[in-house]
Amino acid sequence: MQLKVVADDPNRERLKSIELPFVKLRDYQTELVLNFLKLWVSTLIHLATGGGKSIIMAYIVKFVAEVLGLRVMIVIHGIQLIEQFAEHLQRFELEFGVIQAKHKLTNRKAKVQLCSIDTLVRRKQKPKADLIIMDEIHRIMSDNCVELYKSYDCPKAGFTATPYLRRGFNDVFDRVEWPIKFDQLAQLDFLIRPRYYLLVKIDTSKLRVDKKSDDYVAEDVELAINKKEIFSEILEDFHKHDEGKPALAFCVSIAHAKAMAEFFTDNDIPADYIDHTKSMKERNKILDRLMSGELRIVFNVDTCTTGLDRPAIEMILLCRPTKSLILFHQMVGRGTRPYSKDGYEKECCKVLDFAQCLREHGLVEDAPEAYFEPTPKEEKDGEFGLTECPSCNCVFRMSRDRTCPGCDHVFPEPDPVPPEDDPEEEREESEMMEINSSLVLASCRKWAKIGKMHNFKKGFVFRKIEEEYGKSIAKRYCPYKSLSNIYEIYAPEAQPS
Repeated sequence: MQLKVVADDPNRERLKSIELPFVKLRDYQTELVLNFLKLWVSTLIHLATGGGKSIIMAYIVKFVAEVLGLRVMIVIHGIQLIEQFAEHLQRFELEFGVIQAKHKLTNRKAKVQLCSIDTLVRRKQKPKADLIIMDEIHRIMSDNCVELYKSYDCPKAGFTATPYLRRGFNDVFDRVEWPIKFDQLAQLDFLIRPRYYLLVKIDTSKLRVDKKSDDYVAEDVELAINKKEIFSEILEDFHKHDEGKPALAFCVSIAHAKAMAEFFTDNDIPADYIDHTKSMKERNKILDRLMSGELRIVFNVDTCTTGLDRPAIEMILLCRPTKSLILFHQMVGRGTRPYSKDGYEKECCKVLDFAQCLREHGLVEDAPEAYFEPTPKEEKDGEFGLTECPSCNCVFRMSRDRTCPGCDHVFPEPDPVPPEDDPEEEREESEMMEINSSLVLASCRKWAKIGKMHNFKKGFVFRKIEEEYGKSIAKRYCPYKSLSNIYEIYAPEAQPS
């Protein structure tokens, strides 16, 4: 949903009183904070990776604890995220305690308690709270976690970039907010658009699916991809796309990650791997070597999907197939953060898909709305309205200039598509032949400019053209269900307000 700006909100000035010089809320972040404080109900907040959810959470915590004088409980999964959020709270000059076994920052008297969900569920004596904030809520929605949240009669704010649990979230939250989408964040230069390449090396049709996890059986995936001949093909594609920037690869198992790191190193590409058996100190040392240029690529398994903030990464290798929309978005999201240093500006992140993830899920820009209510599984037909370049295998949504973003290959204009046989539209079809196409295109550009400037949904242009010329014309010129970048095609110069 779009956030409503309330200019005379009394909390607006109060929020300014706690601003810190090293970080300032973006406009959409400010409106999100104010909207939550005004409504004060349990809210699921859908925000793309890199949208600044940690800053938003820190401001909410600081406002509620210091301005309102209330108790806040922050619930997080995993040691890595606990330590990262502890650093955020320290930078925000907040007094807080950590609820995790034998943690050095334990402080039971503090109004703000940063809690490990595992520790919290096990403990009989729970801290009191007037507000609960949950980070990466999609990871902490087990039955035990949900029962814990329900035991607290206070508002909750759950943050995630991937609210795609089939069980839904409406048993904990009253509403959902999606304040800004990926395309808008990219237009504002808050995120980097990925450039996708479909370089298939695995036949997923023969892989079994685990009914419990609803994902491919790991053993089947490893047998399919953990082979030297496939490593050679991946290495060849890596050489084609490598520009000397840090690369991060996602593997299916420790054996797979280790084998790929050894293969690349043996072929003069310095590489290493990360897995859960390595300490946080070891992992960070390996990632520091990647950032410094000592390593060219790091292979990981289930350790770099959340909590990794290394914006210099400019290439993502998807070396494992997955049916999980959550995992796919988290993997690609590791490369979408902006980065600049010493005059260098990161312009894009290459995503090399060796595992048919793009055919399974489409592009991250086309993220669906949150599965707020229980959502049954839908069989995907693999059609996302995408184009694959025959020259470089770049996968993209066709733009107005019909040019591949990867190699500048120009596509010819398509042959006219014959209208579908529909008795109810025969009159409109005959009338369509008499309409000057330049008039329709002019209307499309006019309404697209208005819609883009006001952040209207992509169906806005369709509805306006339908009102002017009828459904058949609208379907032909602006089929928004398959043409999600309609604003970029008809109004590339317009800017959202």
